Amino acid sequence: MNGGIILEHNIIDNDLYLKQLMESETSAVCVFTFPDLKLIRCNNTYVVGWGGENAHTTDLIGKYIYEFHADWSGSEGEKVLKEAIETGKTAQDKEFKYYHYIKGECYWNSFITPIKIEEEVKYIFCNFIDVTEAVLYRKTIEMQNEIIRAQKNQLEAITDNMTDALIIVNPDGYFSYLNRRTSDYFYDIDNFRKLGDSLKHTDYYYENGTKLHIDELPTARVLRGESIDNIILKVVRPDKTAYYSYCGTPIYEEGKLAYALVSLRDVSERYEQDRKVRMHKEFLEIILDNITDPFIVYDENCNISLLNKAALRLYPRIKHKGCIFGKNSDVEFLDFNNEPIKLEDLPTQRAAKGECVRSRQLIIKDSISLKYVEINAIPILDKYNNVIAIVSNHRDITDMIEYHQKIKNHDEERIRYEKEKNEALEASMKLKDEFLYLITHEFKTPITVIYSALQAIEFICKDEFSSRVAKYLKCIKQNTNRQLRLVNNLLDITKISSGNIKIDKRNLDIVYVTKAIIKSVELYAKQKNINIFFKSTIQYKEIGLDEEKYERIILNLLANALKFTSNDKDIMVRIYTKRASGSSWVCVEVKDQGIGIPKSRQEIIFEKFGQADTTLSRQAEGTGLGLHLVKLLVEALEGNILLDSQEGIGSTFTVMFPNRKISKKRKSEGDVLTNTNFMENDNRLIQGMEIEFSDIYF
Repeated sequence: MNGGIILEHNIIDNDLYLKQLMESETSAVCVFTFPDLKLIRCNNTYVVGWGGENAHTTDLIGKYIYEFHADWSGSEGEKVLKEAIETGKTAQDKEFKYYHYIKGECYWNSFITPIKIEEEVKYIFCNFIDVTEAVLYRKTIEMQNEIIRAQKNQLEAITDNMTDALIIVNPDGYFSYLNRRTSDYFYDIDNFRKLGDSLKHTDYYYENGTKLHIDELPTARVLRGESIDNIILKVVRPDKTAYYSYCGTPIYEEGKLAYALVSLRDVSERYEQDRKVRMHKEFLEIILDNITDPFIVYDENCNISLLNKAALRLYPRIKHKGCIFGKNSDVEFLDFNNEPIKLEDLPTQRAAKGECVRSRQLIIKDSISLKYVEINAIPILDKYNNVIAIVSNHRDITDMIEYHQKIKNHDEERIRYEKEKNEALEASMKLKDEFLYLITHEFKTPITVIYSALQAIEFICKDEFSSRVAKYLKCIKQNTNRQLRLVNNLLDITKISSGNIKIDKRNLDIVYVTKAIIKSVELYAKQKNINIFFKSTIQYKEIGLDEEKYERIILNLLANALKFTSNDKDIMVRIYTKRASGSSWVCVEVKDQGIGIPKSRQEIIFEKFGQADTTLSRQAEGTGLGLHLVKLLVEALEGNILLDSQEGIGSTFTVMFPNRKISKKRKSEGDVLTNTNFMENDNRLIQGMEIEFSDIYF
């Protein structure tokens, strides 16, 4: 019998697979006989796991399992053994807990296999694999996941109870989390999946009214790495319009964008309230700025918190809000007896103590000026009767005081003096005009004779002149024209000023006449290589004008344009109609690219002897009478003249004539200026050009 057992044991010992397992340091291997469960084979890993490093195989071999495994009966291992016996197959027990004397709590995977000899189970083979590290790692991960789930649940509970909407967006633009409040902020939230979905039915606007594109949305900006704080947008949904405040932060992991965190808050009510406050503030400031009297509001410490434009005009030394009025060291406050007023007795200081001050008149004196003012100061109280503000109304009565003082001291003498001065001035002006008219008229006669003689010499002896004589004659003629122009201008100005100007209006085609004048002037323009362009919005326009006066006006404006426009530039003449002040006007506009007129000189350019520049070169000589005469002639024709000029760019003169024909009955068909009879005045036009252009040196 014992020989049979030894033979069976040898069979086990000779099994190559079992031998390899016996030598394993990672698996605990043992073999029991069956059914008595006596240990007959085990490796060192099994022995150490049972008894420690000092244990030896001989301490276990030959013992029954219940001898070294006291709680074997009813244990999980016994149940697995029974399963293996019943099925005849390997049974396993995963991750059963075992307390190791060194490692402490350990986990093993056990595999129990029945070994049959001649169809009968003779041995039980046990293989135990240590899975402690994997089990503990998994349990740690599970514990961490449980903590994360708990934290997530807590976070979701917190965010779901937030009043703000919270959005978490992945780098690809898809939303990974939306809290419960998000449904209140977005229309059709069920179809809200990714960035830009809301644009299907909702429009977003900046506060200035600019509409946002998808890449301008706050979420898109955060996804680009931008942090945003309190950006207010107008949101127009199909069901309502609201104002949302956006805040957002990009979240990074290992230097890469992990997601974008964006919160929204409905600030519609606050925005509307702020808008009303701003509107009321602006309305109040507009009202204050349109009050003619100075208005100043102080705080309880007498610091200025608000003042209108009239106050700044009255007190130009107040440069900013907050300065304390009345504490400037160089400012004196006096009563009307020139006695100093103490600081605490000033209206503002008295109002700060709760007193209402009305119509307090005083003198404010500094190193620059002296002003008489009347001040009302009223304290604003809270419900506890504490002063929280002071409203002060100031009235500049300097002119009134000075006026009354002058009336009291110098009234009669001043009136008499002014009367005598005016009478003397009128007499002097009348005498000057008469003298100027007489002298000018006397000048014109010899100048006209000289001019006629020059014309005769040119006509009769033209071919007999040497080039040198011709040059001198040209110079004489030009300067004669200049003198004749000066004399004519002085005579006409004197006539108009005295009311003796004769206006001979006829109905003429202003478009044709203007084109004819421009055509005549082109020869002069070509000498400076200047192009004169003509443009009209109307082909024919007949209005009542004095032909000769109109020629003088246009020639003078064109002469000025040529005079002050340098070579190789352009002049534009334009005719159009417009309505202004309830009337219809025909406008003739002369626009040049000349030197322009400084702003400081534009107001005097139409005055007698007024010039844009008093240091003109020989290229642009003049007396300053031309534009003054033009203005008088235009006004004599019931028109207006306007100037628009920029220094260094050019000037635009616009003359406006009433768009109407003369109403008097015509004597003949010749009273209407036609193309034919205008040409009869061609010699006058040529002579007029020679005179008007005499100041220009080509």
